[in-house]
Amino acid sequence: GLLVSGGVGFHPPRPGIRKKKTVRGNTVSPDILQLNLKIVQRGPKSIDDAWQEQAR
Repeated sequence: GLLVSGGVGFHPPRPGIRKKKTVRGNTVSPDILQLNLKIVQRGPKSIDDAWQEQAR
């Protein structure tokens, strides 16, 4: 883990308060509860087909 004192979405109630964060970069694991992404280009498969393939 990493201790952060500020950043997007974290507003400490008083100066000096820190929050333990897990920083993983581009790693996706079962511990992750939310995955934010943006589709930038249409591919040969539909989104549903691609997700079904990944779930297997």
